[in-house]
Amino acid sequence: AVYAALPSEFDADGDGAKAMWREDARRRLSALALREAEDKLLRREVRHPVYDALDAVGGPFDPDSEALAAVAAPSTTNLEAELAAVRQARQRIDAAPPVGA
Repeated sequence: AVYAALPSEFDADGDGAKAMWREDARRRLSALALREAEDKLLRREVRHPVYDALDAVGGPFDPDSEALAAVAAPSTTNLEAELAAVRQARQRIDAAPPVGA
């Protein structure tokens, strides 16, 4: 998504460094996609499974609601603990009084 949002040409790129960075990013993404298709990604390159579970519930944050507090789930390898932390954070936000009330 980040790569797709990059402009095809950058302003103030007289030396071509920004264009080179964009091309390097494209090459890196292509190499990652190829290794993923071949099931050869390194462990640190694999998407953490918590994101798969959060995709099913629309992610950790509701984009249509107002942000009332900064919330972060603990970084662990226990998926259930992470999901429980997200559920608790959502409950606290839902229970908070409306802004300006």
